[in-house]
Amino acid sequence: MVDNGKDRTAFLAGAGAAFLMIAQQVASKATRDAFFLSQYAVAALPVMLVVSSIFSIFVVFWFSGLLRRFQPSRLVPLAFLVSALLLSAEWWLTFIHPRAAAAVLYLHIGAFGSILISGFWSLVNERFDPRSGKRIVSRIATGGTLGGLAGGLLAERVAGAYPVTATMPLLSLLHIGTLILLLRFLRRPVVVPSAPDQEQPSDALSSLKILKYHRYLRSLAAFVLLCTACAAVLDYVLKAQAKSSLGTGEELLQFFGLYYSGASLVTVLVQTLATRRALERFGVVKTLGVLPVVVGGGAVANLLLPGLATATFARGGESVLRNSLYRSSYELLYTPISPQEKRGTKTIVDVAFERLGDAVGGGVVRLVITVAPSASFGPLLTVGFLLSLVAILVTYWLHQGYVRALENNLRTRAVALELEDVEDYTTRRTLLNTLVFGQTISPMLSEAAKTSATSEVETRVVYGAEDPVIRHIRILRSGNRQDILRLLETEPVAVAEAPFLIELLAWDEVYPEVLKVLRKMAPRITGLLSDFLLNPEEEFTLRRRIPRVLVGSPTQRTAYALVAALTDQRFEVRYQSGRALALICKENPALSIPKDQILEAIRREVTVDRAIWTSRNPLDYEPEDEKAADPVDRYLLHRAGRSLEHVFNLLSLIYPREPVWIAFRGLHTDDPTLRGTALEYLESILPPDIKRAMWTFLENPPDKALKTDTPEALRSLMESSQSINASLERLKREGTDS
Repeated sequence: MVDNGKDRTAFLAGAGAAFLMIAQQVASKATRDAFFLSQYAVAALPVMLVVSSIFSIFVVFWFSGLLRRFQPSRLVPLAFLVSALLLSAEWWLTFIHPRAAAAVLYLHIGAFGSILISGFWSLVNERFDPRSGKRIVSRIATGGTLGGLAGGLLAERVAGAYPVTATMPLLSLLHIGTLILLLRFLRRPVVVPSAPDQEQPSDALSSLKILKYHRYLRSLAAFVLLCTACAAVLDYVLKAQAKSSLGTGEELLQFFGLYYSGASLVTVLVQTLATRRALERFGVVKTLGVLPVVVGGGAVANLLLPGLATATFARGGESVLRNSLYRSSYELLYTPISPQEKRGTKTIVDVAFERLGDAVGGGVVRLVITVAPSASFGPLLTVGFLLSLVAILVTYWLHQGYVRALENNLRTRAVALELEDVEDYTTRRTLLNTLVFGQTISPMLSEAAKTSATSEVETRVVYGAEDPVIRHIRILRSGNRQDILRLLETEPVAVAEAPFLIELLAWDEVYPEVLKVLRKMAPRITGLLSDFLLNPEEEFTLRRRIPRVLVGSPTQRTAYALVAALTDQRFEVRYQSGRALALICKENPALSIPKDQILEAIRREVTVDRAIWTSRNPLDYEPEDEKAADPVDRYLLHRAGRSLEHVFNLLSLIYPREPVWIAFRGLHTDDPTLRGTALEYLESILPPDIKRAMWTFLENPPDKALKTDTPEALRSLMESSQSINASLERLKREGTDS
């Protein structure tokens, strides 16, 4: 859910740009492959792959130098424009010299594709905070994944009716569309500041120097190179099999279009259904290691059952996993790397070593088909299998280096992480172990980490002396009321202890003190509180009390969580969430409350049986309820039904607060005229279906509906305000006397 209108606009523009960018990338690859194989023999493919890879490496270093001199927000859009112009020029060249056009297009797509994608995601990451923008960024990525599917279908459809090169002007237009949406997206200001007072690499040699002395980064670069070389071997086998079976021209473009669109569709399914589960269960490196395992298996399958079908399966499996499990886990491997080292090396590892892997793979292919031109598939697949085995071996060193680098950097604060933001098992466990041994980090423990934290932290010590956080957690879980209260009164509580404090909300004997402490912490743990509130598996007593804690964090994020809680199955959770919303909106009137969602929540409340409506009573009554910062005074707190009070809490969120509560007071007077005035106002503002449902619960509704407009009804209500208050005061005195 986006936070505001600017975020919504940025999300739509970013998702649209990602969709067009990846659609163009996939369609351009299909066009590049089909056009090149229609102009050259398949034996020329590995040579072109090597040349393209070397050219791409030079372009990467050149582009990295430009990024250090110019702002990425200007350079990346310009790169999209240049790429679009080049595509137009290459299309013109196809009419004059098609073989030259095929070679230039191959170089262009190979060099620009990864750079444009890397630059786009760099701009996205700068414009969303890692936590608050997590959902938005993932949805932008989903737009890119769907774009891959659309790009493959575009190439296949165009090939059915036009020559291979007919897609090139369309590819240029897709880049222009991406540029327009990217400029719209860049209107959102940068929110991720650069790290101050840190020396950054001044040139490419500095980046290579970091790689030379950083063993973990070297292992990562070696893994990228090996996996890419394996993919290059499988790619050649697929294209050779495709040209042998289908010939050249439109049929070949249709095949590649269907291949890329099918791979994109399967990628969407794997990304949605398997990626997060794999990371949580197996950790980041084991999830990454699935790629070489599947590549090796595909090579063996193609050896045993040669043909286009198995070649497509082997290459398609590599493509699907590379863009789902591999991509998600690969990005997490940069977690232990400090921002300064990351900026200096990531582009080189991402693109340069990937292109170097293409060059190695192309060189292997060229060598094999030179030595054994008539029987090259068997030796090539054997080499691909051996390369995948080496990549699997590298994952062992990669795992050790990842954990060691993460621990070292957490100790030195080179990176700052919170468990709430960590999805994979390996990183979460390492964070917990580091916390246990007394490191100076402040993780916000999530539900996923709570169980493991409880079991591990209770028995650990730090250099012979118990860590204060561990001692506090032991006391909070001891069940000793006096010790808990003494801790809360005398010692500051760390954010890492928040999950254990939240659990104590369900214990009546310590609840008031815990509530005070958590309210002070609420702005720092809003996400954690929201997770507890919205999880129906949590204890009911705890969940109905969390809205009272969230009152201490009157922010937009809190408002969204409380609005979501209005759909809960338990009335008490909805009631407390509504009261909390009314309180924080009074304190912060600028909060954005979705009117449609509130009206829908009111509809659900008023369309219940009368017996249910009248039987609702609060399970928690506290003295602070009588001091609540809303117009419902002590008399009405005791007299009014909780169902009606809840509905008016919700109405006050989307209609003027003061008139709504004056109308609420007017409904509880004994003066028919004043009560009718209140009903008149409600009738003028409520949607017809809500009005009809509410009227069944109001005693003695007017015999005849009053027909008046809202301004007139509001004026009449405000003029009656003093009379309504006087009537309520008289009723209170009479109740006290009796």
